[in-house]
Amino acid sequence: MAVLTDLKLAVFFKWTHKVQNVADLQYMVLEKDIALIELEHEKKMLKKEVEELKAKNEKLEDKVGELSIENTETRLFMEATVADKKLAVALIISWVFFAFVFFLI
Repeated sequence: MAVLTDLKLAVFFKWTHKVQNVADLQYMVLEKDIALIELEHEKKMLKKEVEELKAKNEKLEDKVGELSIENTETRLFMEATVADKKLAVALIISWVFFAFVFFLI
């Protein structure tokens, strides 16, 4: 059983006979660790940027909502102004018609 276990370990660690210097392995591990740390930092920066963009998006959505309300109010005011002008013209025409009918009688 011990021979089988040693054989399994030898197969599992088959790269050990190729490596002459442990320092090389430590250097490779260090490079991998540095790469991982850089990727984690980049991930944190991207998360921060996403949060900032979400906040900016919310502000812009609020601004769009305010502008939409303002636009609706302006349009209603303009429609009211047009209606007021039509009513004024109708009033003038009615007074002209009244004066015309009054002088005919």
